[in-house]
Amino acid sequence: MRTLEEKYDTLPQNVKDILEKFAECENDYESCANLVKELNAIGWTCDYYLDAEPYDFRRLVKKGQSYTYDEIHEFSEDVGLCEADYTLHEHGRYVVGQSVLVLEHNEKDITMTFVLTGTRGDDSIYECVYTDLDKEVEVELV
Repeated sequence: MRTLEEKYDTLPQNVKDILEKFAECENDYESCANLVKELNAIGWTCDYYLDAEPYDFRRLVKKGQSYTYDEIHEFSEDVGLCEADYTLHEHGRYVVGQSVLVLEHNEKDITMTFVLTGTRGDDSIYECVYTDLDKEVEVELV
């Protein structure tokens, strides 16, 4: 897992704003839980070590929400603070309702499935129709 210092500049500004807010707080579990809660509100999450040091900042995926192809593909690339934990599989034809993306975690029994629902400009839009992240941890929430 990558530390915050290693990839801070790759995070979006709204995540940095939350991190700056919590930089003045005590490094304890309560502060970390509140950090995760605020990150979840903007579609992000993180984990934290036993010493209450946050790490592995990443976007959340929720069933029923839409994502661009690039957003989904990021999970299978070594980007941001999250190492490439997922493998992306593409199935079907590039037709609405028939093009499916499946993200499978490389070590855990976690799968996320997305179906093409349309386009917005040059972006393909996929809806998350299945995720078992919810059973993994309360947060993934998301």
